[in-house]
Amino acid sequence: MNQPANPYAPDQPCRDPRHFFGRTETFAFVRQALHSDQTPILIGGRGMGKTSVLLQLPFRLEARYLTVYLDLADPQPTQSVFAFVGALIEAAQAALQAAEPSLYLPDLPETQDAAVLWRWFTQTHLTPIFDVVRRFQRLIYCLDNAQGLLEAVQRGDLPPDFLDSLGALCHEEQRIGLVFAFDAAYEPQLAQYALLSEPLNQHRLPPLSDAEATALITQLSAPFYALSSDVVEVLLAQSGGHPYLLQWLCALLWENAASRNFAPPTLDDISAILPVALQACGALFEELWESATPNEQAALTALAALTGARRGLPVSLDDLHTWLVHESESAPHLMTLTAALRSLEYRGMVRALPESAYTFSSGLLYLWLLPQAELPSAPPSLERPSFRRAALPIALIALATVALAVLIAALMGGTPLNSATLPPTQTLALDIEGTRRALALTQTFEALPTHTPTPTPTFTATATHTPSATATATATFTATLTATHTPTATITSSATPTLTPSQTASATATSSPTPTLTATTTPSPTATLTATATATATLTPSATPTPTPSPTPSATPTPTPLPTLPTLPPRATPLP
Repeated sequence: MNQPANPYAPDQPCRDPRHFFGRTETFAFVRQALHSDQTPILIGGRGMGKTSVLLQLPFRLEARYLTVYLDLADPQPTQSVFAFVGALIEAAQAALQAAEPSLYLPDLPETQDAAVLWRWFTQTHLTPIFDVVRRFQRLIYCLDNAQGLLEAVQRGDLPPDFLDSLGALCHEEQRIGLVFAFDAAYEPQLAQYALLSEPLNQHRLPPLSDAEATALITQLSAPFYALSSDVVEVLLAQSGGHPYLLQWLCALLWENAASRNFAPPTLDDISAILPVALQACGALFEELWESATPNEQAALTALAALTGARRGLPVSLDDLHTWLVHESESAPHLMTLTAALRSLEYRGMVRALPESAYTFSSGLLYLWLLPQAELPSAPPSLERPSFRRAALPIALIALATVALAVLIAALMGGTPLNSATLPPTQTLALDIEGTRRALALTQTFEALPTHTPTPTPTFTATATHTPSATATATATFTATLTATHTPTATITSSATPTLTPSQTASATATSSPTPTLTATTTPSPTATLTATATATATLTPSATPTPTPSPTPSATPTPTPLPTLPTLPPRATPLP
């Protein structure tokens, strides 16, 4: 029996709308821009899903739009103006032929003049086509990896005003629209071109939200196995919602489950696939690290060191700066460090939290970063902030330590994903009891142990009051004032009075280090008195009561030592 195909494909864009999740705001942005005759520009880092979004536009736009996808990562279309116009026409003809197979499309004219070719396309070619295929009213070019145009202009293959001319041509021909997708590294260059410089037309792709990522995790795997909430939380924590990282984790977890007849994956299975995921995503992490400025690299190094010292809890800006001052001879200024962290947040590498605290957006990035930066030990005296939904899965990292030691040699040869089952060495015999103890501390990036002291209050209210009452009148009190008096205060005149933490007396009984309690006791009608008199007795305690009304915790939380973190080779092998 053939094994079913893996529904996750981290190395391929998503073409099937049934396998695509999220990006509702992105599609709404594109629709609004096209409706307003603007040029939408999508910006995102590697693996953020720009190509998949462009390929999903035919299913998300109105039926009157005919989308034409053209990938400019291939340098051939940008070698000259004529080559670019020819590529536009060929891509449009392919899209028209797919939408209307019976439609006759004329051959391209034999000319080397780009202006003549464009005029033929817009006036001679498109007009009869739109007249025949009336359901299409606009042709939308989706130009992927559009930074190829900028590079061609810089090389001189395209004229400096090429993008301005392209915008003017599309403005004159209302039946043609453009959608650009740029790599985030080229975002600063967009301001140099009028067609691309409008900020309102730019949309940066963020990581998937928790709801979108959860849908991708659970719905694609539902026909094969069910995932527990703990497993889903760890997948979210390790990926940070990054589509590429999430696809790799889910694909490897699916392969692991397929090798065991699709038994529901557990946290131990995630521990087994983490080394493979780190190797597979190493090229992406290496690109992020090398593109960072020295100040950004210093901020990442400090954040990695203090994150480990704090068992995954967020780190404040002041603590990051203090660490750099102690550990670096050229620590950046506090304002410079703030700007570096803001840039890292914008690029999706760190997350900013309330009260100027920071953490890594992805647990995988944190794991990969540890061997890249030679991290000294962090200062032990820093305090831990009380953030809960922002802690890295340090306990889960401990589970992967054994797997890393065994699998690291096998990973040096690359990690192609195919339909074959994963090697049996990926599912290792772990210390189950140690795993359970670690998981008791924390299981996910969203919930790390917060040290909650258990108070054991001790009350030392052992005061012995020996009242010696001297009455001014002759009064005979029976039973030494135990059963014949109903005092207005709640103090029971017994041989050994008991003080409780909450005393309610008509006279104010203050539990001070040396309290003097003055209670006025009025004999009840049943008291036997030899003379009618009001006995005023001053009770002076012979002992000093020391009640403890507020429980003082006697337990001091002892943090669990940080488990040894995994290490990787200094440089990851690029993806195939």
